[in-house]
Amino acid sequence: MYSICRFNKLCHSKRILGFVKMISTTGASIKNAIKQKLEKLGLSLDNLRGQSYDGGSNIAGKNNGVQALLLNEQPLAFYTHCFSHSLNVCITKACEVSSIKQMMGINGAVASFFSASAKRVD
Repeated sequence: MYSICRFNKLCHSKRILGFVKMISTTGASIKNAIKQKLEKLGLSLDNLRGQSYDGGSNIAGKNNGVQALLLNEQPLAFYTHCFSHSLNVCITKACEVSSIKQMMGINGAVASFFSASAKRVD
């Protein structure tokens, strides 16, 4: 499965345009699925200005990854590694440190305490 999102700078919204069932997960297969979905929706690669994915080699590979293949067709579609994915990896690694794990537990307990306060119940 693969999702295609559209971000409109004018109204600051991000929308999922659809999901595609993938038979093959090679860079070329995913690129073709993205192109077909965009064409079906009446959207052109001429307007594509950015790409953001996780760091998998079939996606982010500089030769045969989706980002490279799309960049060959649309040079203005710059690739950026997904910051949410990077942050998630960093937090996951950081939580393996016992002092950070304990601090996160305390933060969660404090947040639960304040969210259940009498003034917030209204």
